[in-house]
Amino acid sequence: MKICIAFQSIAANEKNGDFILQKKIADGTLVLLADGMGGLDFPEQASKIVCEAILDYFESYNASVPSKIIQESLEYADKTLRKACYQRKCKMGTALTLVYLTDSFLYYTSLGDVRLYHEHINGTITLLTSDDVINIGGKSYLTVCINGRGYRTPIEVYQMSVQTGDRFILCSDGFYKKYDVSEYLQQRTSPPLQCTEDDCSVVDINIK
Repeated sequence: MKICIAFQSIAANEKNGDFILQKKIADGTLVLLADGMGGLDFPEQASKIVCEAILDYFESYNASVPSKIIQESLEYADKTLRKACYQRKCKMGTALTLVYLTDSFLYYTSLGDVRLYHEHINGTITLLTSDDVINIGGKSYLTVCINGRGYRTPIEVYQMSVQTGDRFILCSDGFYKKYDVSEYLQQRTSPPLQCTEDDCSVVDINIK
């Protein structure tokens, strides 16, 4: 089985609060998409700090039990962000979806509103994640995120089998609020992203 990954990310302004990280690790492939919270300080730093902390943890410990190392890496990332907030005397936070692929399974977890879609070989498209968002007075607020303050509820890691022909899309809200995901998946080649009012990112994972 071969894993093919392509991604695009464009900033709405000078700095991009979205951060993408992918790397082959031991017997799996780690893919991260973080969307730094624009309502807090330094969103472009928050997303980068969290993703790099997760990668550091994966590279330092054995991933033989993926669900366990995913949970532990997120705890480590939260503590790392807490230290960064203390050093900078600021408040930072980010939404994140993590994907870890092995030869037989995909493991994933989501904190916030970065989405993960699955396109089955038969064309069926399924949204695998749910948005941790509440709307108050016409504004949206994350109910779950990584902000250096720990997690209110245990981190849930999901597992599903993968097969040749499967396709997965990771995308930030700047993407799925502008583009129709079904139409995007129907195209053989990914069209270049256009400028939007929000940072816009998409990661396309094909199992071949």
